[in-house]
Amino acid sequence: MNWYFFFFFTSGFCSVLYELVWLRLSMAQFGVTTAMVSIVLSVFMGGLGLGSWASGKWLRADTQTSALNSHALRFYAVIELLIGVSAVVVPYELSWGRRILENLGVSSSWAYYCIAGLWVGCALVPWCALMGATIPVAMRAIGQTVPREATRSFSYLYMANVMGAVAGTILPLDREAMANALQFDSPTANSIDGTSDRDFAIEFVQALSVVALHLSRWAEELVLHSTTEFAFVKLPEQFSTGSSAMPQKKNPDALELIRGKAGRVFANATELWIAVKGLPLAYNKDMQETQQPVFAAAEQVSSMLRMATGFLAAVSLDGERMRQAASGGFMNALALAALLVRRGDPFRQAHEQVSQAVRLGLEKNCELEQLSKEDYAQCGIAADAELYRALSLDEVLAIHDVPGGTAPLRVRAALAAIKEKLSIYAGAAHAGT
Repeated sequence: MNWYFFFFFTSGFCSVLYELVWLRLSMAQFGVTTAMVSIVLSVFMGGLGLGSWASGKWLRADTQTSALNSHALRFYAVIELLIGVSAVVVPYELSWGRRILENLGVSSSWAYYCIAGLWVGCALVPWCALMGATIPVAMRAIGQTVPREATRSFSYLYMANVMGAVAGTILPLDREAMANALQFDSPTANSIDGTSDRDFAIEFVQALSVVALHLSRWAEELVLHSTTEFAFVKLPEQFSTGSSAMPQKKNPDALELIRGKAGRVFANATELWIAVKGLPLAYNKDMQETQQPVFAAAEQVSSMLRMATGFLAAVSLDGERMRQAASGGFMNALALAALLVRRGDPFRQAHEQVSQAVRLGLEKNCELEQLSKEDYAQCGIAADAELYRALSLDEVLAIHDVPGGTAPLRVRAALAAIKEKLSIYAGAAHAGT
């Protein structure tokens, strides 16, 4: 249908050019009049209209074009014929038609602009109707991505476990029974989409990317807390190496490798996006390049998990060092302010009083619990045994007694919930579901 659109567009475009003074004068030198051009274009339009009528019958007989599409072709063929005969010859060439247009303020050039626009429009509509022979299946294939987007948050595995091929089948098969027999969740809803879809691969690698991201952040936390400045983590020998120059140095190799491998998984995800982003529907050989990133990402994350599991089994933490660090740096200032609020002071006042106490502690190079009652009296705070008890680390942690808080009871409850979830996932994995 490209030639069909081309001739319609050309005829309309030529009619506009014809009205330009220089072209009209040039054609007049060859004895070509306006009437002759209009009659030729009218006949041409009529011929194309009849051709559209015939093409509608041909499409209906020889392709899968719907009855609506073939009727649309015939309908617009009639419109083309009427435009070709009447819209050009009658309103413009007859003297009364020209006078009517001039009385309405419509110049001959504008009349041709409108006619050209109608021609181009009538060229596009039947062209789109013909494309309807193949477009509906493609549009339905694209539409299949919409419900898949809606269900993506539930499980990307379901999207991967479907069955289908690009051309469907000519045999009267029971696709549901075949899918069940082959242990697929369901047959594909659209054959083209089933062949061109790589959402399952993208979603899988994206999920692995999130796992790698969390492992990388976890590894960085341990690397940071294993430094001399923190010294919370004691690196296990089997997951560390020494320095070739500094005898006292221990390198967290396993953690650094986990952190570094995350970038490779992100690269695999990006590679998949780039490979798929410009592909039309159905199978393209580019899709061969979507396999390597999937296997590479899975291999990288598997190795990261093995290293993380082995590291956790061997690592040791310095609880006393962590308790000492948590007890310093005026970490209990908020607990003191909360105590004053419970006693009836407005928070803005408690905030100001505690700030004064912190400044006093900095001047004396001591913590809040080391200030005397006289020091607190200077800040307008009545110090007693309850106040000093509230400044202890255990009490500071215990006041955050909300779901997700740092109170020991809440932390133990959160750990129990995590262990329960892990046991459920482990059971599902062993069951193969």
